[in-house]
Amino acid sequence: MKKIISMKTVIYLVVLSMLLVPSLFLVTEKAFGYGGGTVIYTPPVVPPVIPPVTPPETPPVTPPAAENPPVTPATPATSDDSANYVAKERSLVTTVNEALSNRLSGRILLQVEAKGEAWYVNPLNTDKYYLGRPADAFGIMRNLGLGINNRSYNSFNGIAPARLAGRILINVDDFGRAYYVNPVDLRMHYLGRPADAFNVMRNLGLGITNANLRQITVN
Repeated sequence: MKKIISMKTVIYLVVLSMLLVPSLFLVTEKAFGYGGGTVIYTPPVVPPVIPPVTPPETPPVTPPAAENPPVTPATPATSDDSANYVAKERSLVTTVNEALSNRLSGRILLQVEAKGEAWYVNPLNTDKYYLGRPADAFGIMRNLGLGINNRSYNSFNGIAPARLAGRILINVDDFGRAYYVNPVDLRMHYLGRPADAFNVMRNLGLGITNANLRQITVN
């Protein structure tokens, strides 16, 4: 006599197979009385967890320092200070370098190894003139000026001819307005007030060492 397997035993065997082989098991529908066919169960696949990537820290960038910081001309407290300084510098000129004086004709020089004192090299005699305070600079520049009329001024259109490089021009037809001709590009810079003359020195001045400066005659 054949033994009949009860439904309870079938369920027990199915559950046991699920525990022993969780990745794959078969259930024969015939055991439950549903006919042929096979049901396959596959557990869901869990994707691997990828840890977040932290970008490397970027160190702060420090901007480079200015290679040639501007030099601000020194301003003596009084006219006596200016006179004393001129006398001192005059005594230090022992040898005159005419080639250097001619090359710097018309330039504004800043004494970078001292306190930025400003000097003007007059193209007429290649002597250097101490500009001192803004008021002193304004007076010296105007006293050394060359008079021109409106016709000449208008013909220049802001750019003077090469023969006037480094000169101070005074428009006698326009209330004596003064202009400095930069010998580098021949552009004319207005010297309306002492502050304007001081700004011209600061913006157009050429730095020079004491050794070179003291090869130019002091006026």
